[in-house]
Order: sequence, then structure tokens, then C-alpha cells
Amino acid sequence: LNYPKGTFYRNGPVREHGTPTKLYINSLKQKNYDIFNFGIDISGFRQVYNEDYKKNQDGTFQKLKEEAFELSDGEITELMKSFSSKPEYYTPIVTSSDASNNEILSKIQQQFEKILTKENSIVNGTIEDPMGDKINLQLGNGQTLQPSDYTLQGNDGSIMKDSIATGGPNNDGGILKGVKLEYIKNKLYVRGLNLGEGQKVTLTYDVKLDDSFISNKFYDTNGRTTLNPKSEDPNTLRDFPIPKIRDVREYPTITIKNEKKLGEIEFTKVDKDNNKLLLKGATFELQEFNEDYKLYLPIKNNNSKVVTGENGKISYKDLKDGKYQLIEAVSPKDYQKITNKPILTFEVVKGSIQNIIAVNKQISEYHEEGDKHLITNTHIPPKGIIPMTGGKGILSFILIGGSMMSIAGGIYIWKRYKKSSDISREKD
Repeated sequence: LNYPKGTFYRNGPVREHGTPTKLYINSLKQKNYDIFNFGIDISGFRQVYNEDYKKNQDGTFQKLKEEAFELSDGEITELMKSFSSKPEYYTPIVTSSDASNNEILSKIQQQFEKILTKENSIVNGTIEDPMGDKINLQLGNGQTLQPSDYTLQGNDGSIMKDSIATGGPNNDGGILKGVKLEYIKNKLYVRGLNLGEGQKVTLTYDVKLDDSFISNKFYDTNGRTTLNPKSEDPNTLRDFPIPKIRDVREYPTITIKNEKKLGEIEFTKVDKDNNKLLLKGATFELQEFNEDYKLYLPIKNNNSKVVTGENGKISYKDLKDGKYQLIEAVSPKDYQKITNKPILTFEVVKGSIQNIIAVNKQISEYHEEGDKHLITNTHIPPKGIIPMTGGKGILSFILIGGSMMSIAGGIYIWKRYKKSSDISREKD
């Protein structure tokens, strides 16, 4: 930016244009532009002005403050670096005192070429990607290449949609801007590539082996695939590696994961006399035999203790191989209690439940009914009715019972007396 001497900018005449330049550069940085700059013989510029002006009603300016101070060569270099999007994007250029404008421009041009070579190693490049022998590119309509037949993406967030580059840091297509993709005579062409250090594009598409392929034989997916990095040098080509594919008709390969089988088992708590009566509220704890301590310890997961619900069921899953015992910690209401005694023991062998043995058979029993594992419990019968203290007790019941017995006895004696009288009359 260059201002003639005496030009007014914002609130005063411009003596230096570093500040407005920096403001403009900062606005470009916010848009994620790559900014390169050159400092030409800057070591002689040391004086910096800081002035403040007030604009009068007649249009003239009144100076309010003026400061002047000097910067060292190092401070000036840091200032120039701040004008670039990255410090390494700043390049100092030193010329002789009598250098002409053409000489200065020539040096700038040389630096530009270095930057372009480093930042864009691929300039208007082209990729040629022919399909391999027995390889068919999958086309949606079977004839021509459609945007839905491939995906072209850049690592800057850009993507090709409907043959148009979109996305990227500035949402202008990014590194895919200006790129074209064509399919001609069984070859894919990606044209107009401009890529620098750390930038890459990825082309994805589907292929299929021709029906005439030979089983179990590898085929190159592509012919010689090349990149011409610069259109100005068409004879320079870089080769891509070629992957291979095959299909096996006679002996298909099946991969089975080698996963260790784990055991699982489900129990149902029922009434001992009526197995159809499901019992809820029973708490069970599953314990595993510890080989180090030679005793049973609760299993190491969240369902060591479970409580039966309305369906009377409890289940344990993901049991590794070993020995287990099941303890009924809390019995259902109105059923006989079992105090810290295992109901049964069993083993898990290669994920299979084996050797289920009932341990406590007096109060609780275990048996199988089809594929069901039933655990029974004995119901506590209701106790007799005891009269309330201070009540009439059973005296009234004894009196009533005695009276009824006396009446029955009287009726019986009267009947016998009447019968005897009748017999005597007959004899007479």
C-alpha cells in the first residue's frame, strides 16, 4: 500500500503505511488465505511515527499527538513476519544501492518461483488411470460416468459433488477448485490438479472382475497409472503402485473369529408343592471357585446378586470356565429360610453348563423340567388362632358344646324309653 506524502487517512496525514497494511493483512488472515511477503532493503527504515489528529468542522485536521521512535533490525524483521500468514512465509530481499527496478523485480520473481515450487509441486497436473485386464468400472447407467459413480475428496475438506468442487477452508472448492474428472476409453483422467506440501486428493470408485476371469488368479486392478505433475513438462511421469485382486470360485475362504465361548444359565424359583407357582423376592448370589485361595468367592461382575421378579427367573451370562455354587441369600416371604447354604453347584466347560448338583435337599430342591432349571422352596403353613388375653376364652364354646351333648343324650334316652314301652304293649 502506498500513500503520497500529505495524504490524509482516517484521522490524519499518512507518514508510514505499516499500520493500515497490518490491518488489511489481519482481515485476510481471518479468511484463511496463505499470505507471502517480501521485505526489500528494510534495514534502513527505522523511524516509526505514532500520530493522532482531530478533524475540524471546516474539514481541516488538528494534530493532537505526535510520537516518533526507532526500531532495530530484529524488531523490523518481526514486524514484517507478522504481515505473513506464517512467519516462514516472509522473505527478505537485499539489493545494491543502485539496483534498478527491473533487478528488484527479477529477485522477487525468483523468490516467487521458489515458493511455487515448494508450495505447489503439482501445477495443473493430470492423473491417467486405466482399468486393468478383466476389470470393469462399475457405471450406474452401464454406459457413461456419472457423479454418483465415484468420490473425489481433498484433505482440506473439499469434495466433488455433481462434478463441482465444494467445501474447503473458504468453502470455494479448496484444492479441488478447477479439477475435472473424465472417463474415456476405459481410462479415468483427473485434470487440473494444483497441490502443494501436505495436500492430497483421494479418488474412490467401484470395480468388478469380468465374468471370464480365471478362479484364484490375481489381476491388476489398473494398467499403468501415472501422474504428470506439471503440464508444462508432459514427459515427466510418476507411477502409482498397482493393487491386485482375485476371486476364488472353487474354494471360497471363510474366516471364523477365534472367540472364547462363555457360559450362561437361567433358574426359576417355584413352590415345592406347586411348580407352576412362581416365587418373587428371592435373592441369589453366584460364587466362583478361586484356585488360588481354594474357596468360593462372588463372581467379578455387577450381577453377582440378583432378585427374582414376577416370573421367578434369575439368569447369569458370560461365565468363564470354572466351578460355581449358587446361594439363596434371602428366601421368598412365607417360605422357609436357607442360611448361607449353597442350593447347588455346577461347572462351565468350554462355555457349556455341566454337572449341576443339588446340595441342600431338605428345604430347597433342584430339578430339571424340560430345558428349565427349577429351584423349589417349602412353604410355611399358617399357625393356629390364639384367643386374645382377657377375652371370654373357650368357656362359652365348652358350655355350648356340653349343652348340645346333653340335648343329644336326652333325645337318645327318650327314644329308647319310647321303644321299650311300645314293645311291652305288644307283649300284653
